[in-house]
Amino acid sequence: MGGTVRRKTMTPHQVALVLEEHKKVVRGSLRIFGDWFGRPHDNCHVLATVVADEDHLSLRFDRGESLQIWAPSAPEFSAHRLGVRLASRVRWEWFCYGRPHLPENQYFLDYVVVADRINATTNVDWYSPDLKPNSNEYAVILD
Repeated sequence: MGGTVRRKTMTPHQVALVLEEHKKVVRGSLRIFGDWFGRPHDNCHVLATVVADEDHLSLRFDRGESLQIWAPSAPEFSAHRLGVRLASRVRWEWFCYGRPHLPENQYFLDYVVVADRINATTNVDWYSPDLKPNSNEYAVILD
């Protein structure tokens, strides 16, 4: 993906086609509306599959994680980096690392844009996440 590719308006299917072409190089640490998943640059998620529905994009990663992005727009691709400027909702799901992939070990971060704010919820139960989504940040950055 040499150089940066920016597209203002794309359907989830169009974004999926571009990602599919480059999924072998899309990887990195995750931020959702400015909130890091884990510590900054503490992990690297490798894109495995891409599926598009009418209203959202579903990305699966190498360790069973999934990222769903509703109404993605203004995507940017550069080298291994993926940025999605705007979305109406973003949901990240993962299984607690080191535990079996069972429903009781599955966790989520869910961000929903409502009017001029972003409601963030989670089912994480081993600490209290400090979720402070910022609408001035990209909906998703994987870098």
